[in-house]
Amino acid sequence: MGSEIKEKIFRVKGTSVQPYTCKFVRDGGSLRIKCDCPAGMYGEPCEHWMSIFTGEDQEYLDLTNDDISELQTWLDESDLDEALQNLLYFEGHERNMLENLARQKKALRGRVMDILLSDPQP
Repeated sequence: MGSEIKEKIFRVKGTSVQPYTCKFVRDGGSLRIKCDCPAGMYGEPCEHWMSIFTGEDQEYLDLTNDDISELQTWLDESDLDEALQNLLYFEGHERNMLENLARQKKALRGRVMDILLSDPQP
């Protein structure tokens, strides 16, 4: 007996006049997700479907909270689970590194200004 194939298709308001369409298909441990936004058309993970798992705000046009909860369970133990978790982990580290870099640049700029202002003029 084979596994049951589940499918959900919904629309998301994006930057285009027309809403984007996202399609989730779960077949056993396989989860396939496609969005027809520009990023999705190139096979890139996009904010329109990733927001289902990250909780970021999106304007879903035909998706209920129950649908979102169900889709979140589809990720568990799927072939995309580890890859998405790794991506989110490293994106968090990237954000932290960029924030630290900005703080260090600001500190250096402040130190350079202190040196310039305290340097006696000839």
